[in-house]
Amino acid sequence: MAIIPCPECKKDVSSFAAFCPSCGYPISNTPDIGYVKIKTPYQLEKFTHCSLQKHWVTVSTKTGKTWVGELGEVARLKINGPTTVIIDLGKNAFTVSGTVYPNATYDLEFVRDISGIAEYRLVEI
Repeated sequence: MAIIPCPECKKDVSSFAAFCPSCGYPISNTPDIGYVKIKTPYQLEKFTHCSLQKHWVTVSTKTGKTWVGELGEVARLKINGPTTVIIDLGKNAFTVSGTVYPNATYDLEFVRDISGIAEYRLVEI
């Protein structure tokens, strides 16, 4: 095993990794069939009153599959069909839920409506 720079984001990654944990770029030739990728935000909006310490993100399904990582990483879960995910951005921040599909990539988009209510939404990219 060697540590190499990711061709996309230039962060260090194992040469045996299927994809870069920071940006999701494929590293090895492992097929992504049946996997969903969810890009987590690099930082939370300031008004969430979260500290700048290490911030854990949890993505889970009702079937018990779970991914845990840090802000800015890409969650990758193997699913067989449409699946409801719950994304906990931790530390009194936001919880986002939605339905995801295999072989798709999603992003968490920050939106604020006209009344000032803010939230993250799961959007396919």
